Amino acid sequence: MSDRAPAPVSSLAPVYKTGTFGASAGNGSINVLAERRPGSMINIQGETDSAAFLAAVKLHFAVELPIEPNTSLAAGAARCHWLGPNSWLMVGPPLTTDEVAMRHLAISAAKGALIDVSSGRVVLRVRGPRAAEILAKNCGLDFHPRRFAVGHCAQSLYGRVAVLIDKFDAEPGFDLFAARSYAGSLWHELTHAAGEYGYRVDPPVMA
Repeated sequence: MSDRAPAPVSSLAPVYKTGTFGASAGNGSINVLAERRPGSMINIQGETDSAAFLAAVKLHFAVELPIEPNTSLAAGAARCHWLGPNSWLMVGPPLTTDEVAMRHLAISAAKGALIDVSSGRVVLRVRGPRAAEILAKNCGLDFHPRRFAVGHCAQSLYGRVAVLIDKFDAEPGFDLFAARSYAGSLWHELTHAAGEYGYRVDPPVMA
């Protein structure tokens, strides 16, 4: 029998409150913060000069691996982020334990590796006209659209929290991936930075 495991309790549960907050809260609701809850997050590792490995990933995840450093590629409900040489984060729909095991066998057969990190990560979404400024307050990356375009991702620190930042649309919209144990710290840093502009906290995004 192939059952999906119960969804873990959000590590943000004690502090996550929907509503409008910060300066001029009534007018600042267009800047939006939300927890995103992807169905699965899989770390994939392998050699990019192996045609068998690349083909196995595309066959079983329906998206190609981004080869260019600090980029992301999407296809359907899946999105893949470059983490480093021969390492990627695949984010997509929910997978049963059997589906993860089947993909593990297929990738292993192609001399790659697969690690399910779904329960170990938190994803926070920031979007709106001031999203780049909210990120720039606590991160040294250049978020100008000419430097950080849609489909660009990078690893850095936000405050004192290690994050992977992905720009998923031109609104602009960004997803921040961090270790689950740092969820509260990252949320505090984001809400404090957004307070100057006013922001809205939406219900969690289930995707």
